[in-house]
Amino acid sequence: MLLINPGYSSTYGLRRWFSSFTPPLGLGYLTSALRNCGHRVIISDLEAQQDFDVRRFLRENNVQVVGITGTTATADKLLKIAALCKQEPGTKVLCGGPHASVRYADLLGTHLVDYVVLGEGDVTLSDLVNRLNHDEDPRTTPGIAYLNDNAAIKSEPRVLVQNLDELPFPASDLYGLRRYRPGFNRMLPMPVAPMITGRGCPFQCSYCATKVTFGTKVRLRSTTNVIAEIRHLKTRFGIRGIIFWDDVFTIDQDRANELCALIQKEQIAWVCNTRADLVSSALLRRMREAGCRLVFYGAESFNQATLNRLGRHLLVEHVFRAVIATRKAGMLASVSIIIGLPWENQADIEANLRTLIKLAPDYATVNIFAPHPGTPLFEECARRDSVIANVEGWLDNKAYWSEPTGHPVANVYLSRRQLQSLKRRGLLRFYLRPLQLFWQAKRLVLRSGIMSRW
Repeated sequence: MLLINPGYSSTYGLRRWFSSFTPPLGLGYLTSALRNCGHRVIISDLEAQQDFDVRRFLRENNVQVVGITGTTATADKLLKIAALCKQEPGTKVLCGGPHASVRYADLLGTHLVDYVVLGEGDVTLSDLVNRLNHDEDPRTTPGIAYLNDNAAIKSEPRVLVQNLDELPFPASDLYGLRRYRPGFNRMLPMPVAPMITGRGCPFQCSYCATKVTFGTKVRLRSTTNVIAEIRHLKTRFGIRGIIFWDDVFTIDQDRANELCALIQKEQIAWVCNTRADLVSSALLRRMREAGCRLVFYGAESFNQATLNRLGRHLLVEHVFRAVIATRKAGMLASVSIIIGLPWENQADIEANLRTLIKLAPDYATVNIFAPHPGTPLFEECARRDSVIANVEGWLDNKAYWSEPTGHPVANVYLSRRQLQSLKRRGLLRFYLRPLQLFWQAKRLVLRSGIMSRW
């Protein structure tokens, strides 16, 4: 079986240079689950293998089943790859990921996709492939969608994996880990590997599609299981840095403290994402002692009314306190915001950018709002705008600098060009401040030393 991750550099333009370029962790988990069922699997990450010839590989290796993942921003590439696969007679195309889980009827309606794996796919994909290989009826597989007389049908739901320790570690041997690198702001020694220590997010942010795949119930791996994977990555692949991709690494602060005590013994550098209201000065100091170098906070806005409307259940003061405490603990702080929300005007956005500059974290990310299917904010936008509602019409677009293609602008006051201009001006003002330039130059020198030791 061939598992494909569509490349995204043409989708995000120059963003590929700035952001983390790491292996597709989800495909690694799926591969290990398939291997446990006796299947031979190859991963093709088209971001790392941009010259990979899909049709030639299918022909030369007699591959009958192909799985493709993707987000809404890469859905056009997903369909192009599916079309290539369908040119090889008898090939079954399976799709998964957050976009496919929500817009399964659209994908199936193209007749380029045979089955869609809905939500978490570790068990479902293996089950489906087993049935396909043994000529059993695949439509009885729980957790999928398929066409029946041109109507999209969902099978019975698949129960989420409750004990994540039961899942095998991702198939890191198929990644070619040394082809990957963290973004310039990660400050990690190479080589680097991604990990997650849990799945699910209990928060109901109206713009976020995480719950589509992993649900709202938090399921955490045991700390011993996490450490076992770190040791596996260190001994087998020589990994020196870890990016924890958990949505909220400190969702359980007592567990985070326990995990830090164990990670410290491994002497490995790492970074993580979390919420600004789920850290304390003591926990941040513990994280630094355990090797954490950077904490990423999704602030999204410095307007309290906007935070409330987004369902963030977060106060602006939490972000200020967290950034100050993170830097005081000896780590770098990175903060992201969203601009171009449907109700924001230019004055709102400029005020947001000014506050970001005033806060002065070590790194900043500014994202133009994109409505993601499966989220409450998408539904709100779609009711107002027929262009947004017509998701399949998004997929015939051109790339533009540092934003995902395909997503229409949902703002009622500003055009895409105006939003891009505000973003560029804001980031230039942030990164071209004299003190910021000094610290960035110093960090680049440090990072050069880190890179040279690889």
